[in-house]
Amino acid sequence: MSGLQQARSPRIVAIILDGAPDAAARARLRRLVADSGCLAVPAIPEVEEVIARVAFEMGVPHSEIVGAARGPRLARARRAVAWVAKRLGRSPSEIGRRTGNRDHSTVLSQIRRAENMRPIDPAFRALTDRLVAEFEWIAA
Repeated sequence: MSGLQQARSPRIVAIILDGAPDAAARARLRRLVADSGCLAVPAIPEVEEVIARVAFEMGVPHSEIVGAARGPRLARARRAVAWVAKRLGRSPSEIGRRTGNRDHSTVLSQIRRAENMRPIDPAFRALTDRLVAEFEWIAA
């Protein structure tokens, strides 16, 4: 092996948090990452991650969010998924594909309805704001 260098694999470290950390915890984590020499790569969360989190938070099975069933509980969950995913930078077309092959116009309608719900439904607004904040922090 003269003249050849052995390739080093990049070290991958994942930090998984339960909930959103406060400012002091964020600062400590950023310092830890900076001091470790690891490269911090922000990532836009996948729509599937948003679906899983909304399903957990709202007590709705993942399969029902992406399925064909209807009802107010599922509509509320789908609106939350669409609104959060759009705020995180995902396109309506991608959101539609990941939520049961729905048309992008259906997703736009869900986003519009979520926008209309937020001022009159404090629990929905709190949930969607919290999810966006948590996913944005992860991606930052």
